[in-house]
Amino acid sequence: WEWLYWHNFEADSDFFVECMEAPTHVMDEFGKLAMMLMEAKFYRERHSRNPFKAKSLSLPDIVPLVRDATQAMGTWQDHDCKAIKRYLIKLDPENDGRVPLEIVHSQPQINDTHGEQIFRFSESQDYLRNIGGLDESDPSHPQVLISNYVLGPANCYHSMTFHTFCCLNDCDAVLTAVERTVGGPSAKPDDILPFLGNLTTQSMDDPRPLSANLVAKLEGIAAQGGGTVPLHGRLFAQWLHFAFPHECPYPHVTQKDGAGNALTTSYFQGTADASAQWTDDEMLPMVEVDNDAIYGFRGLLRIFFMLLAAGAMCNQIRMLVVAHVNQLRANEIGADLEKCV
Repeated sequence: WEWLYWHNFEADSDFFVECMEAPTHVMDEFGKLAMMLMEAKFYRERHSRNPFKAKSLSLPDIVPLVRDATQAMGTWQDHDCKAIKRYLIKLDPENDGRVPLEIVHSQPQINDTHGEQIFRFSESQDYLRNIGGLDESDPSHPQVLISNYVLGPANCYHSMTFHTFCCLNDCDAVLTAVERTVGGPSAKPDDILPFLGNLTTQSMDDPRPLSANLVAKLEGIAAQGGGTVPLHGRLFAQWLHFAFPHECPYPHVTQKDGAGNALTTSYFQGTADASAQWTDDEMLPMVEVDNDAIYGFRGLLRIFFMLLAAGAMCNQIRMLVVAHVNQLRANEIGADLEKCV
């Protein structure tokens, strides 16, 4: 339905059928999630469904599944992000969360089992610089920051104007573990170091020993904070990046748009020099096309589906009212029986 809303079905009907027969990687991911949620629903209701009837879903069944799919897509699509990170980690020569830019740009396109593109590293140097994904401490040897790149807007699934599904920040798990251990907004280095020295993450099977330089840096942060380390400050975020370079992004101060807002996916899509260079096939069905057309076949379809959704909602309300009335009647009957006794 979303594709029909943003496209002219009469002009693009062949393209629509082609994409249904050979969906893009993004469409395939949404389809897999929908199938998983549907099978989970059938399993939960296995004792209440008629086993002699074919499995089917009514419109009232589909509405909550759409809501569940929207809420679950962020976690579901994150395995693509993990695939990007694992690929880049293999290219990290120093194991410091950085990959030389020329090595990144020399990588081939990565496809799924159906031959559809999962990702390719085609972003320009200016784009990487704008999102804080580039380490140019040595201008002659720019390096891509793995964590910053993965969390960049180019790796988000953008759907209409309501949802943007981006990669999950693995550093949140590290910081959450620290917060639970210390039980406060700040802690002494002696309380943090033993815990982080034994911490493992998804990208590291064994704990990474903390160097003497990192220990000295953390003690220096504590000295500036009166003996304790503020867990939500920029200095500790920067320290976490060097302690866990594949999980925690470097806290760059990135650019903002004209209104002073943080850079978003749509900002880069609308900037020619900083384009992430996505193709039309990759964007389907995620692109936003400004179209004021209300009538016509597409508009009628939109109205039709809106009416169906409204009907399903009214039916749910009617069922709730009927159930409430029946409950009230049962309570009244029970009260009358008690009086008779």
